[in-house]
Amino acid sequence: MKEFKEKPDKEAAKEYLRQNALWNAGVFAFRIGYLLDKAHCIVEFTDYRELYSKYETLAKISFDYAVVEKESSIQVMRYSGSWKDVGTWNMMTEVMADDVKGRAVMDDTCENTQIINELNIPILAIQWTD
Repeated sequence: MKEFKEKPDKEAAKEYLRQNALWNAGVFAFRIGYLLDKAHCIVEFTDYRELYSKYETLAKISFDYAVVEKESSIQVMRYSGSWKDVGTWNMMTEVMADDVKGRAVMDDTCENTQIINELNIPILAIQWTD
């Protein structure tokens, strides 16, 4: 069987394991043109601003369900290293070695705070109290 199935039910997962199926780590690589073509199949837009303005009207569906499960030409790459599902911001903060990535400073009052700053603009975080 050659297909991608996001979150199979328990019985299907058992069957996939019996067949030595590969497991999806949720890491995808593609050309930007491919992604734009897929986006145009879902919603009509002329540029980024128009697409952004329609964002709230789009169906709330993951990339896996909306695109990958329907893809007829897909390749996989085996990976034998360690892996942890970081599909949520809470999980991301658990695996971050440091509370700050990028140009950012937190004062001593900040608790349970993580910053990921990919911009060249510094961030200063201060715990707000009333």
